[in-house]
Amino acid sequence: MIDLGFRYLALRANGASSPPSSVIAYLNAEGPMQAVMWNALDKAWRFDPDAATAFLFDENLLDQRERIDRARAEQVARDDLHNQLPTEEELRRICAAGLGAWMEEEDLSAEFEDDDEDFADGVWQPEDDEPSS
Repeated sequence: MIDLGFRYLALRANGASSPPSSVIAYLNAEGPMQAVMWNALDKAWRFDPDAATAFLFDENLLDQRERIDRARAEQVARDDLHNQLPTEEELRRICAAGLGAWMEEEDLSAEFEDDDEDFADGVWQPEDDEPSS
């Protein structure tokens, strides 16, 4: 698999003039879409390749997205989402867990194993990295 790293999109629910309401980090690689998106309702970073695909390829959503670099994505997460962007290693682990869950649903579990329990079902919340008391 050729892996070209993560790319980032800032999403604006009300068009280009509104502040970002989410960020999508998607892996620019061969194979199935791997993407993590900030879910404002759950206040969590979720594996969500369907939403990423829509924002990447639906021409009706072009005015709601802006391609940004990692530094800008971190700033948007901090300033607009009041959260922190997972590291690229964490994003990869969220994608691996999400793909694992998807493959189990599709009965492809024999082809993929993920022993990392930190990101069950492809969900990461900042408090997951906080040390236990």
